[in-house]
Amino acid sequence: MKQLGLISLLLLGLSGQVAAMPIISLIPDSTKIHSGENLYIDVNVSGLQSGGSNSLLGAFSMDVLFNPQLQFHPAGSGVYTWGFGLGDVDAGEALVGDDISQIGSGLFSFNKVSLLDTVELSALQSDSFRLATLAFYLPYGHTLASGSSINFSTANVVLSDDFGNELITGVNPEATVKIPEPPVVLLLGIGLIFLFFCTPPRLETNNKNYRTIRKLFNNLLLFWGIAGSGFATAQAQLSWKFNTIAEIGDTASDDGLASIRPSLHNGKIAFKSRFPRFGSILPSLYPGIYLGDSSNLIPIVGSPDNSGYFSDVSEPYLENGQVAYVGTINEYIPNIQNHNGIFLWNGQDIDTIVDTGVPIPGGSGSFSSFSGASLSKGQIVFNGSGVSDQQGIYRSNTSIPRTLDVIANAETIIPRTIVPPLPPQYDSRFTSFGLFPSIDGDSIAFIGFGPSLGILSYQGGVYTYKGGALKAVADAFTPVPGRVPTINFNYYSFQYSPAIHRGKVAFNTYGNDFQGIYTGDAPNTLEKVVDSSTLMPDGTSLFGNFSYFPAINHANVAFSADAAVTRDNPGIYLSLAGSQRETVKVFDKRNLPNGSIIMGLDLFHDAIDGNSVAFAVDLRTDPNNSSSAKTNIIRADLVGFSYPDFSGSDQLKLNGAAQRSNNLIQLTPDLDSQSGSAFFPMPFNLGPNSTFHTHFTFQIGGSRPNNGATDNENGADGLAFVIHNDPRGASAVGNSGEGLGFGINNSNGNPVSPISPSVAIEFDTFQGARDLDGNHVGLILNVKVDQHQALNRPEFLLNNGASRYVWIDYIGVSKSLKVYISTADSKPAIPAISTTVDLASQFGKEAFFGFTAGTGARFNSHDILAWKLDVLSSPSVGDFNGDSCVDQSDLSTLMAVVTKSGSKPLVYDLNGDGKVNIADSRKLVTLFTKPRGAACN
Repeated sequence: MKQLGLISLLLLGLSGQVAAMPIISLIPDSTKIHSGENLYIDVNVSGLQSGGSNSLLGAFSMDVLFNPQLQFHPAGSGVYTWGFGLGDVDAGEALVGDDISQIGSGLFSFNKVSLLDTVELSALQSDSFRLATLAFYLPYGHTLASGSSINFSTANVVLSDDFGNELITGVNPEATVKIPEPPVVLLLGIGLIFLFFCTPPRLETNNKNYRTIRKLFNNLLLFWGIAGSGFATAQAQLSWKFNTIAEIGDTASDDGLASIRPSLHNGKIAFKSRFPRFGSILPSLYPGIYLGDSSNLIPIVGSPDNSGYFSDVSEPYLENGQVAYVGTINEYIPNIQNHNGIFLWNGQDIDTIVDTGVPIPGGSGSFSSFSGASLSKGQIVFNGSGVSDQQGIYRSNTSIPRTLDVIANAETIIPRTIVPPLPPQYDSRFTSFGLFPSIDGDSIAFIGFGPSLGILSYQGGVYTYKGGALKAVADAFTPVPGRVPTINFNYYSFQYSPAIHRGKVAFNTYGNDFQGIYTGDAPNTLEKVVDSSTLMPDGTSLFGNFSYFPAINHANVAFSADAAVTRDNPGIYLSLAGSQRETVKVFDKRNLPNGSIIMGLDLFHDAIDGNSVAFAVDLRTDPNNSSSAKTNIIRADLVGFSYPDFSGSDQLKLNGAAQRSNNLIQLTPDLDSQSGSAFFPMPFNLGPNSTFHTHFTFQIGGSRPNNGATDNENGADGLAFVIHNDPRGASAVGNSGEGLGFGINNSNGNPVSPISPSVAIEFDTFQGARDLDGNHVGLILNVKVDQHQALNRPEFLLNNGASRYVWIDYIGVSKSLKVYISTADSKPAIPAISTTVDLASQFGKEAFFGFTAGTGARFNSHDILAWKLDVLSSPSVGDFNGDSCVDQSDLSTLMAVVTKSGSKPLVYDLNGDGKVNIADSRKLVTLFTKPRGAACN
């Protein structure tokens, strides 16, 4: 295959890059048709000049339009057939797809993609050959008048060469046949229906009646969801990609979801296998922990000293390829002592962190049992117990020598949220703790309980520990956020595990009056995420039955929940920490094929990592067959979003002077010395091969500068599209004036920290001391606004109050960054900036996307009117399902996007022409890891 690849490249070099001008022809087998007769039409291509200076044909797609009274592909008349110029479908040399949108629509769409290499294609193709033969039937009872002409034509024709470049075609052809007998009435208006299938931008924006239902490869895309849309719709939408990491069969007779909540970090997932079924002496199936992704799962089994097997393991906790968990060894082997402890898979071996032979620090005797091993930055926190009902929260390092710290135990005085504090005589100590503490860096969160306290029957609450300081986040003295009239939590409200990230805690509460999920870092910062009075995102019912383990990451909270009354739609939901909390659906029954039902689903308190959410779903593919039960471990990746405007959404985090104003985001008003920012609240995971495409509309104007000028073109200072990994996350905002809301302002002393590290595309409207002019587009690295890595001066003004349209394309594998800007919503052919930058090395693992703006002594209003972003992170270009191999399953995924109506996320634009169409499918074939799309190992 390497030799064939070299030959292919040689042929490409000899071709001279001269574009072909192929011609499509429609050739009927007869010029007339009677009622009850069949008609066959050949679809031919010519003008390829195979073997000459022009390219081969590697793929095609098109629509054929015909009178809707004709029937396509009639029974008993023979099926339409394919030509063999792109390979034999039955031999696995080509992939085809077709769609009759609806009976009576007069539209047939079809495509074919060759899986052959260039040499094999060249041997097959001549200058002219047949693409397909289509069959039609004119039924009795039609209303077409005698003598009428029946027209056939093509639309949305896209051809690509053997390297995935789109070929320019000649004029789309027409074919005409007549109904014999003298004409009586001429047919008026055939009403051609065009499909949103590779539609040029002018058709896509001017025609609003394109509709079709695409069913190609749905069976291969069970967990694939693409909800993104362009600016044509007024509703904000998020786009999710679902990756099935593992499928565990027949959970009906097992403990189900309680045993397999997955842990997520850096795209990898760790999960526990189902509980074993026990035999007379030994379990028939040993439990284990599995680590990996959809392409490779590593089993973590056995005991540290190889003396036996784990008879039970807890939910794992994953970080940087290491896995911490609680394990029990030889529990069911007679006459062998149990061995219970906290263990760490270090990537190669299993280390014992602490076990039943270790003395309890600050207590007496040794540990007898453990629960909840949570891992972060070389530290493990856990619940440990010993003799005489000893129990506490402890922390150990993972390096040697081991150290053990007491976070809280029976000697620890319970902190309280009440202000002023209770008198000392009311001091009391913890008696027990929740089973699953959580750790993030040097911050720990846990549930604790205490004895009765005069005014309270018992004590309970959510507590955090950092740097030796223990404090209460919520307890029985804390008002429940959002409750009118005011009501406090009860001691029994706090039953389950809290999650912590960057000091903020998310926790579940129990009880009819305050069932819900809450977040914060202190009583006065607590906010309701959702409770039993919150409407589900579809607006049809209230939430109920929340998950035991909510997850938090950068203040965004993921959880599972069901409908409060009907309990008929369990799902995974995400609360975005924007300017106002907004809950969106990640996954529910609508993501399943018809007939499947969800028996349950759940997640763990480290289920969010960047733009990914991991969860387990227990389902039956046949509701009436218990043996069809299975559990899927799924990673949902947010791959994009679309805001046609901002009329109904507060999902973006607005900072500084930024505010939502009707349908737009105003980054700054037209006032002096302002800075503002707006960021999507979730960061996106970025790797070496990550790709993103964004399209947004901005408007700068609406001001009168305070120096007496009479037009807003003399305003300042501009706005920027910013990507960053500043510790402030989505709340980051930089300096005003020349800092443009993200960078350094050398003239005002930089009252706030600039957003760093960052990459910014600035649209600068004021000539500062270090600017070449006052109307330019520039690339700024890491807040240095006086150093342009790339620069362009558009011929039009940026701040005259008119809308400006921007497209930014980044291809991680080549580090290519291109910026396009226009006065109309039509992407220019030539970028304003074309350069290279390595985003992965700039930010490490993750980055936030958004906008900033600034004003100084002069000022403008800076507004964002619409925004669309698509981000795809994969091990290699074209690996859409993340299995580290580019193969036919990725082609099936791409074709489902290509044939979908409406706009298509540009993350699937593989040939870099700014469009997603059949040409990208052929480009994908050239990237196949295996020849002809053979499955990867």
